Amino acid sequence: MIAIGTFLSTWPIPAGTEGVWRASGTQQTCAAQGFFLQLTIMAPLYNGSLSLYYLLMVTFGWSERRLKRMRIWVHGVIVAFGVGTAAAGIPLTLYNNAYLWCWQASYPTGCIESAQSPTGETTCTRGDNATSIYRWALFYGPLWVVILFSTLAMLMTWCSLKERGKQAETVLRNSFSHKDGRRLIEKFQRKERERNVLIQCLFFLGAFYLTWVCPTALRVKQSTSGSPSFGLLICVGIFLPLQGFFNFLVYLRPRYQRYRQKHIGESVMSYEGLKSLFFDNSAKASEEDYNLVPSGNAENEEARRSSCSSRFQGKRSVRFSQMSHSGNVSRSS
Repeated sequence: MIAIGTFLSTWPIPAGTEGVWRASGTQQTCAAQGFFLQLTIMAPLYNGSLSLYYLLMVTFGWSERRLKRMRIWVHGVIVAFGVGTAAAGIPLTLYNNAYLWCWQASYPTGCIESAQSPTGETTCTRGDNATSIYRWALFYGPLWVVILFSTLAMLMTWCSLKERGKQAETVLRNSFSHKDGRRLIEKFQRKERERNVLIQCLFFLGAFYLTWVCPTALRVKQSTSGSPSFGLLICVGIFLPLQGFFNFLVYLRPRYQRYRQKHIGESVMSYEGLKSLFFDNSAKASEEDYNLVPSGNAENEEARRSSCSSRFQGKRSVRFSQMSHSGNVSRSS
Protein backbone atom coordinates (compact mmCIF):
# COMPACT_ATOMS: atom_id res chain seq x y z
CA MET A 1 0.00 0.00 0.00
CA ILE A 2 2.90 2.37 0.76
CA ALA A 3 4.42 1.73 -2.68
CA ILE A 4 1.04 2.26 -4.35
CA GLY A 5 0.61 5.55 -2.51
CA THR A 6 4.00 6.71 -3.79
CA PHE A 7 3.29 5.48 -7.32
CA LEU A 8 0.05 7.50 -7.57
CA SER A 9 2.08 10.71 -7.14
CA THR A 10 -0.04 13.77 -7.98
CA TRP A 11 -3.22 11.90 -8.99
CA PRO A 12 -4.87 11.88 -5.53
CA ILE A 13 -4.31 15.65 -5.10
CA PRO A 14 -7.67 17.46 -5.34
CA ALA A 15 -8.60 18.31 -8.94
CA GLY A 16 -8.10 21.92 -9.87
CA THR A 17 -5.16 22.51 -7.54
CA GLU A 18 -3.12 25.28 -9.14
CA GLY A 19 0.32 24.37 -10.43
CA VAL A 20 -0.08 20.60 -10.01
CA TRP A 21 0.06 18.39 -13.10
CA ARG A 22 -2.61 15.67 -13.41
CA ALA A 23 -4.28 16.45 -10.07
CA SER A 24 -7.43 14.32 -10.32
CA GLY A 25 -8.52 13.45 -6.78
CA THR A 26 -10.50 14.81 -3.87
CA GLN A 27 -9.65 15.79 -0.32
CA GLN A 28 -10.51 12.24 0.76
CA THR A 29 -8.11 10.63 -1.74
CA CYS A 30 -5.46 13.15 -0.68
CA ALA A 31 -5.89 12.19 2.99
CA ALA A 32 -5.71 8.49 2.12
CA GLN A 33 -2.46 8.96 0.20
CA GLY A 34 -0.97 11.04 3.00
CA PHE A 35 -1.89 8.34 5.52
CA PHE A 36 -0.03 5.64 3.59
CA LEU A 37 2.97 7.87 2.86
CA GLN A 38 3.33 8.64 6.56
CA LEU A 39 3.61 4.89 7.14
CA THR A 40 6.97 5.06 5.34
CA ILE A 41 8.46 6.21 8.66
CA MET A 42 8.42 2.53 9.59
CA ALA A 43 11.07 1.77 6.93
CA PRO A 44 13.89 3.78 8.56
CA LEU A 45 12.77 2.53 11.97
CA TYR A 46 13.21 -1.05 10.76
CA ASN A 47 16.62 -0.14 9.37
CA GLY A 48 17.50 1.19 12.81
CA SER A 49 16.25 -2.01 14.40
CA LEU A 50 18.63 -3.99 12.13
CA SER A 51 21.54 -1.91 13.38
CA LEU A 52 20.38 -2.50 16.96
CA TYR A 53 20.10 -6.23 16.27
CA TYR A 54 23.66 -6.51 14.96
CA LEU A 55 24.98 -4.27 17.72
CA LEU A 56 23.47 -6.45 20.45
CA MET A 57 24.54 -9.69 18.77
CA VAL A 58 28.11 -8.80 17.79
CA THR A 59 29.18 -6.18 20.34
CA PHE A 60 27.24 -7.23 23.44
CA GLY A 61 27.06 -10.95 22.71
CA TRP A 62 23.30 -11.42 22.99
CA SER A 63 22.12 -14.94 22.22
CA GLU A 64 19.67 -15.66 19.40
CA ARG A 65 17.05 -16.75 21.94
CA ARG A 66 17.31 -13.47 23.80
CA LEU A 67 17.11 -11.50 20.56
CA LYS A 68 13.97 -13.38 19.50
CA ARG A 69 12.25 -12.36 22.72
CA MET A 70 13.06 -8.73 21.94
CA ARG A 71 11.74 -8.84 18.37
CA ILE A 72 8.05 -8.81 19.31
CA TRP A 73 8.56 -5.59 21.28
CA VAL A 74 10.51 -3.98 18.45
CA HIS A 75 7.79 -4.86 15.93
CA GLY A 76 5.11 -3.57 18.29
CA VAL A 77 6.81 -0.21 18.89
CA ILE A 78 7.55 0.40 15.19
CA VAL A 79 4.06 -0.52 13.97
CA ALA A 80 2.37 1.45 16.76
CA PHE A 81 4.44 4.56 16.00
CA GLY A 82 3.88 4.32 12.25
CA VAL A 83 0.14 3.72 12.39
CA GLY A 84 -0.34 6.16 15.26
CA THR A 85 1.40 9.07 13.56
CA ALA A 86 -0.34 8.31 10.26
CA ALA A 87 -3.75 8.27 11.92
CA ALA A 88 -3.00 11.47 13.86
CA GLY A 89 -2.59 13.38 10.62
CA ILE A 90 -6.25 12.92 9.66
CA PRO A 91 -7.95 14.87 12.51
CA LEU A 92 -5.11 17.42 12.39
CA THR A 93 -5.86 17.95 8.66
CA LEU A 94 -2.14 17.59 7.87
CA TYR A 95 -2.49 15.80 4.52
CA ASN A 96 -2.56 18.34 1.72
CA ASN A 97 -0.74 19.16 -1.53
CA ALA A 98 3.03 18.63 -0.99
CA TYR A 99 4.19 19.16 -4.61
CA LEU A 100 4.86 15.51 -5.57
CA TRP A 101 1.98 13.96 -3.62
CA CYS A 102 -0.29 14.53 -0.66
CA TRP A 103 1.52 14.54 2.65
CA GLN A 104 2.06 16.83 5.63
CA ALA A 105 1.71 20.37 4.30
CA SER A 106 -0.11 23.56 5.14
CA TYR A 107 -2.91 24.74 2.86
CA PRO A 108 -3.11 26.91 0.89
CA THR A 109 0.51 26.76 -0.23
CA GLY A 110 2.52 29.65 1.21
CA CYS A 111 0.13 30.40 4.08
CA ILE A 112 1.53 31.63 7.41
CA GLU A 113 1.47 29.01 10.17
CA SER A 114 0.70 30.00 13.76
CA ALA A 115 4.13 28.84 14.97
CA GLN A 116 5.76 31.21 12.49
CA SER A 117 3.48 34.18 13.12
CA PRO A 118 4.51 36.86 15.69
CA THR A 119 0.88 37.13 16.81
CA GLY A 120 0.24 33.37 16.88
CA GLU A 121 -2.46 33.66 14.24
CA THR A 122 -2.57 31.59 11.07
CA THR A 123 -3.77 32.15 7.54
CA CYS A 124 -3.87 28.40 6.83
CA THR A 125 -7.25 26.76 6.42
CA ARG A 126 -5.79 23.23 6.76
CA GLY A 127 -2.62 21.76 8.18
CA ASP A 128 -1.61 24.55 10.53
CA ASN A 129 2.03 23.99 11.70
CA ALA A 130 2.36 20.99 9.37
CA THR A 131 5.75 22.05 8.02
CA SER A 132 7.13 23.90 11.06
CA ILE A 133 6.25 21.36 13.78
CA TYR A 134 4.56 18.16 12.70
CA ARG A 135 6.99 17.16 9.92
CA TRP A 136 9.82 17.42 12.44
CA ALA A 137 8.00 15.69 15.29
CA LEU A 138 6.35 12.89 13.32
CA PHE A 139 8.87 12.19 10.58
CA TYR A 140 12.18 13.99 10.12
CA GLY A 141 13.07 14.07 13.82
CA PRO A 142 12.71 10.28 14.24
CA LEU A 143 14.37 9.76 10.83
CA TRP A 144 17.51 11.71 11.74
CA VAL A 145 17.69 10.07 15.16
CA VAL A 146 17.65 6.67 13.45
CA ILE A 147 20.33 7.77 10.95
CA LEU A 148 22.57 8.94 13.79
CA PHE A 149 21.93 5.83 15.88
CA SER A 150 22.56 3.45 12.96
CA THR A 151 25.85 5.16 12.16
CA LEU A 152 27.02 5.03 15.79
CA ALA A 153 25.89 1.41 16.13
CA MET A 154 27.92 0.40 13.08
CA LEU A 155 30.98 2.24 14.42
CA MET A 156 30.66 0.45 17.77
CA THR A 157 30.24 -2.90 16.03
CA TRP A 158 33.27 -2.28 13.82
CA CYS A 159 35.39 -1.26 16.83
CA SER A 160 34.25 -4.40 18.67
CA LEU A 161 35.27 -6.66 15.78
CA LYS A 162 38.59 -4.86 15.46
CA GLU A 163 39.30 -5.38 19.15
CA ARG A 164 38.42 -9.07 18.89
CA GLY A 165 40.81 -9.37 15.98
CA LYS A 166 43.60 -7.95 18.12
CA GLN A 167 42.76 -10.41 20.91
CA ALA A 168 42.83 -13.30 18.44
CA GLU A 169 46.27 -12.21 17.24
CA THR A 170 47.48 -12.11 20.85
CA VAL A 171 46.20 -15.63 21.50
CA LEU A 172 47.73 -16.75 18.21
CA ARG A 173 51.18 -15.62 19.33
CA ASN A 174 50.84 -17.41 22.69
CA SER A 175 48.97 -20.56 21.62
CA PHE A 176 50.99 -23.72 20.98
CA SER A 177 48.95 -26.67 22.30
CA HIS A 178 46.51 -28.64 20.13
CA LYS A 179 43.66 -27.84 22.52
CA ASP A 180 44.33 -24.13 22.43
CA GLY A 181 44.71 -24.25 18.67
CA ARG A 182 41.30 -25.90 18.22
CA ARG A 183 39.73 -23.36 20.52
CA LEU A 184 41.30 -20.57 18.51
CA ILE A 185 40.03 -22.07 15.25
CA GLU A 186 36.50 -22.06 16.65
CA LYS A 187 36.96 -18.44 17.72
CA PHE A 188 38.22 -17.61 14.24
CA GLN A 189 35.13 -19.24 12.71
CA ARG A 190 32.86 -17.22 14.96
CA LYS A 191 34.70 -14.02 14.08
CA GLU A 192 34.26 -14.78 10.38
CA ARG A 193 30.49 -15.17 10.83
CA GLU A 194 30.31 -11.93 12.81
CA ARG A 195 32.31 -10.17 10.10
CA ASN A 196 29.89 -11.40 7.43
CA VAL A 197 26.97 -10.18 9.52
CA LEU A 198 28.59 -6.76 9.85
CA ILE A 199 29.16 -6.52 6.08
CA GLN A 200 25.52 -7.41 5.45
CA CYS A 201 24.39 -4.72 7.89
CA LEU A 202 26.65 -2.17 6.20
CA PHE A 203 24.93 -2.92 2.89
CA PHE A 204 21.53 -2.34 4.53
CA LEU A 205 22.88 0.90 5.99
CA GLY A 206 24.15 1.96 2.55
CA ALA A 207 20.70 1.35 1.06
CA PHE A 208 19.26 3.38 3.93
CA TYR A 209 21.54 6.34 3.20
CA LEU A 210 20.90 6.12 -0.54
CA THR A 211 17.15 6.31 0.03
CA TRP A 212 17.04 9.17 2.51
CA VAL A 213 19.88 11.50 1.49
CA CYS A 214 17.67 13.37 -1.00
CA PRO A 215 14.67 13.84 1.35
CA THR A 216 17.06 15.04 4.06
CA ALA A 217 18.73 17.53 1.69
CA LEU A 218 15.30 18.72 0.52
CA ARG A 219 14.15 19.36 4.10
CA VAL A 220 17.34 21.33 4.84
CA LYS A 221 16.85 23.35 1.65
CA GLN A 222 13.23 24.14 2.53
CA SER A 223 14.15 25.10 6.09
CA THR A 224 16.89 27.50 5.00
CA SER A 225 15.41 29.09 1.88
CA GLY A 226 11.68 28.47 2.33
CA SER A 227 11.23 26.88 -1.09
CA PRO A 228 12.04 23.40 -2.41
CA SER A 229 14.60 22.68 -5.11
CA PHE A 230 13.20 21.17 -8.31
CA GLY A 231 16.28 18.96 -8.69
CA LEU A 232 15.92 17.62 -5.15
CA LEU A 233 12.21 16.99 -5.75
CA ILE A 234 13.13 14.86 -8.78
CA CYS A 235 15.76 13.04 -6.70
CA VAL A 236 13.20 12.31 -3.98
CA GLY A 237 10.71 11.11 -6.58
CA ILE A 238 13.26 8.65 -7.96
CA PHE A 239 15.01 7.26 -4.89
CA LEU A 240 12.34 7.30 -2.18
CA PRO A 241 10.03 4.78 -3.93
CA LEU A 242 13.05 2.49 -4.46
CA GLN A 243 13.78 1.93 -0.76
CA GLY A 244 12.09 -1.48 -0.78
CA PHE A 245 13.94 -2.48 -3.95
CA PHE A 246 17.32 -1.55 -2.46
CA ASN A 247 16.60 -3.54 0.70
CA PHE A 248 15.41 -6.46 -1.43
CA LEU A 249 18.71 -6.53 -3.33
CA VAL A 250 20.66 -6.51 -0.07
CA TYR A 251 18.42 -9.28 1.27
CA LEU A 252 19.20 -11.43 -1.78
CA ARG A 253 22.95 -10.82 -1.58
CA PRO A 254 23.78 -13.72 0.83
CA ARG A 255 21.69 -16.15 -1.23
CA TYR A 256 23.45 -15.04 -4.40
CA GLN A 257 26.84 -15.55 -2.77
CA ARG A 258 25.87 -18.98 -1.42
CA TYR A 259 24.61 -20.10 -4.81
CA ARG A 260 27.81 -18.98 -6.58
CA GLN A 261 29.93 -20.85 -4.02
CA LYS A 262 27.95 -24.08 -4.47
CA HIS A 263 27.55 -23.82 -8.25
CA ILE A 264 30.83 -22.46 -9.56
CA GLY A 265 30.62 -21.45 -13.21
CA GLU A 266 26.83 -21.81 -13.40
CA SER A 267 24.60 -18.86 -14.25
CA VAL A 268 22.34 -17.55 -11.53
CA MET A 269 19.73 -16.88 -14.24
CA SER A 270 19.04 -20.60 -14.58
CA TYR A 271 15.90 -22.19 -13.13
CA GLU A 272 17.78 -23.56 -10.12
CA GLY A 273 19.52 -20.24 -9.56
CA LEU A 274 16.32 -18.20 -9.60
CA LYS A 275 14.61 -20.77 -7.39
CA SER A 276 17.44 -20.53 -4.86
CA LEU A 277 17.28 -16.73 -4.88
CA PHE A 278 13.55 -16.13 -4.69
CA PHE A 279 11.78 -19.23 -3.38
CA ASP A 280 14.02 -20.79 -0.72
CA ASN A 281 12.27 -19.31 2.31
CA SER A 282 12.99 -22.03 4.84
CA ALA A 283 14.21 -21.13 8.31
CA LYS A 284 17.45 -22.96 7.60
CA ALA A 285 18.08 -20.85 4.50
CA SER A 286 17.39 -17.65 6.43
CA GLU A 287 19.87 -18.65 9.12
CA GLU A 288 22.53 -19.39 6.50
CA ASP A 289 21.77 -16.13 4.70
CA TYR A 290 22.72 -14.04 7.70
CA ASN A 291 25.47 -16.37 8.93
CA LEU A 292 23.86 -16.63 12.38
CA VAL A 293 24.50 -20.35 12.73
CA PRO A 294 26.73 -22.83 10.89
CA SER A 295 25.20 -24.70 7.98
CA GLY A 296 23.44 -27.94 8.94
CA ASN A 297 24.80 -29.78 5.92
CA ALA A 298 27.63 -32.05 7.06
CA GLU A 299 29.68 -31.65 3.89
CA ASN A 300 29.34 -27.89 3.88
CA GLU A 301 30.16 -27.73 7.57
CA GLU A 302 33.28 -29.87 7.10
CA ALA A 303 34.37 -27.74 4.15
CA ARG A 304 33.82 -24.59 6.17
CA ARG A 305 35.85 -25.98 9.08
CA SER A 306 38.66 -27.07 6.75
CA SER A 307 38.72 -23.65 5.10
CA CYS A 308 38.87 -21.82 8.42
CA SER A 309 41.47 -24.28 9.73
CA SER A 310 43.64 -23.83 6.66
CA ARG A 311 43.45 -20.07 6.88
CA PHE A 312 44.22 -20.20 10.57
CA GLN A 313 47.16 -22.60 10.07
CA GLY A 314 48.44 -20.38 7.28
CA LYS A 315 48.44 -17.33 9.54
CA ARG A 316 50.07 -19.37 12.29
CA SER A 317 52.80 -20.65 9.96
CA VAL A 318 53.58 -17.14 8.82
CA ARG A 319 53.77 -16.01 12.42
CA PHE A 320 56.12 -18.86 13.40
CA SER A 321 58.27 -18.17 10.32
CA GLN A 322 58.60 -14.54 11.30
CA MET A 323 59.49 -15.49 14.88
CA SER A 324 62.09 -18.02 13.67
CA HIS A 325 63.62 -15.52 11.28
CA SER A 326 63.83 -12.93 14.03
CA GLY A 327 65.53 -15.45 16.32
CA ASN A 328 68.10 -16.35 13.67
CA VAL A 329 68.90 -12.73 13.07
CA SER A 330 69.35 -12.17 16.79
CA ARG A 331 71.72 -15.14 17.16
CA SER A 332 73.79 -14.17 14.14
CA SER A 333 74.21 -10.67 15.46
